[in-house]
Amino acid sequence: MGYVIVSLTTVWPVETARAAVVALIEMRRDGEQVVVRDDQGRHVPSPHLLAEAIDQAHDTVTRQALSAVLADHVEFLRLRALDWARERWAALLSSDHEVDLLIMEAQGRPAAELRLADARERERLADIIFEDGSWREAGGSWAHSFGEPPELLLNELARRHPAARLEQLQVGAREQIAFRDSVPPVADERTRMTARSRSLPASRRSCLPTTWTRPVRKRRG
Repeated sequence: MGYVIVSLTTVWPVETARAAVVALIEMRRDGEQVVVRDDQGRHVPSPHLLAEAIDQAHDTVTRQALSAVLADHVEFLRLRALDWARERWAALLSSDHEVDLLIMEAQGRPAAELRLADARERERLADIIFEDGSWREAGGSWAHSFGEPPELLLNELARRHPAARLEQLQVGAREQIAFRDSVPPVADERTRMTARSRSLPASRRSCLPTTWTRPVRKRRG
């Protein structure tokens, strides 16, 4: 069976599910909206495509090559989560942020709830930066596209990171899957975007619209 990778700028035929998975990962990493179709024109969901790629990887060399691509992608997702968390951490601890809150209080606008939310956010970010939360975030991002992490991926990650608590990757994936399955179909666009935002790992939420926006002060200089 052949496959066709379709984006806004590309129609790319490939011969195997493994090649389609590699192309899908690379293009999504570059921010492209991508779908995969089989040679009959039918949409192939990403988890099904990955399962087909694993089934087609009969020999050891092919399985090792596929597991390396998948592990590289998880490491990319984890580093992205860490970068996002560090940026957010720095913003919350910045003097500009504190000035924003002081200005709100001076104007008679309540800031206590925002301070409490900031404290909870710092606690969550600390788990991502200093503990095992980055693996959980990576697991959520992985599951958003591919579902449950397959065994060959977990084995490759265990080989690369023998001291890591990789069960947190599975925890993040299962949380994402459970939340996705619990969200009913919605018609309202704001509700749909809010549900999508909540279903994503924290490191991907900042690019989506929210129901309210905190005042932002531009840094001088």
